Amino acid sequence: MVVEILDGSAKGAACAEPMTAPTAFLKLYDWRFANQLRDDQGIGPWDRNAEAGYTKFVSSGGIESFLRRLSADESFREETEDEWDAGQNEAFLATQSLQMYHSETAAYAKLGDFQGKLAPHFLGAVVLQAAAPQGVHDRHQEHFQIRGVLLQYIQGFSLSKLDPHEPPSSWQDIVDQAVQIVRVLGDNDILNADVRPENFIVSLRSDNEKEYYQVFMIDFGQSRVRGEHEPLSEWGRAKWRQDDEGAVGLVMQHRYGSSGWRFITSLRYDILSSPREKRNRAFFGIKVIVSAATHKADQEPN
Repeated sequence: MVVEILDGSAKGAACAEPMTAPTAFLKLYDWRFANQLRDDQGIGPWDRNAEAGYTKFVSSGGIESFLRRLSADESFREETEDEWDAGQNEAFLATQSLQMYHSETAAYAKLGDFQGKLAPHFLGAVVLQAAAPQGVHDRHQEHFQIRGVLLQYIQGFSLSKLDPHEPPSSWQDIVDQAVQIVRVLGDNDILNADVRPENFIVSLRSDNEKEYYQVFMIDFGQSRVRGEHEPLSEWGRAKWRQDDEGAVGLVMQHRYGSSGWRFITSLRYDILSSPREKRNRAFFGIKVIVSAATHKADQEPN
């Protein structure tokens, strides 16, 4: 949501310069109204039954042991989720939303030098204390907290809606910027599992009366930072499998390739993939043509 900054300025820990714009974007990780998350997990909308179940689960103290097991036992969810009641479902969703918040803030911390260039400026973290139902003890209030981030507000349109907005002559540069953003994430040890055109904003800017387009990635909720001791081989294969470059480059080529737009993949993680994984790529119709001079590749349909 767009919010007004009352004092006319804001400055976050990772923001090099004060932000003087009167508005900012507030992104809340509120599991109760996260429709996409609830749909993805097959859990119905937040209603009185969900609220009552969650309140009872929190007040009883059962949520504490549930969250410990959910965190410590990788098989716990798979083995038990079919039997979860409304309270347990809501506790799980709250945990997922909190994880997205931590993923987002960790990504912005890694991208400090790139804020305002390929991602919005991070202005600060937000904690909203939602009103807990009557009878909930003070020690359980944390389970009704909503986390959020305050970001630079960027006006523009979604990369997914490029076609009706701009002439084909501008497509190449716009999409190339989006692909380059993904590569910068890799340079900074970030893997984003939710790279898609909908998560990029294209903003019209001007410099000395010259107009140009600048692209920003606006969602890092499903990203992760490379582990401190994570081997390069494991990290590289995770990046290869995710193919975050292709998640925007190939998708946009499929949509606009008829106009002559071409996606060039870096192949930077290809060497770390297994022969079987490479065969799977070929099976799904992607042929990788490597240029020995540039060590780049053009992906074309077979």
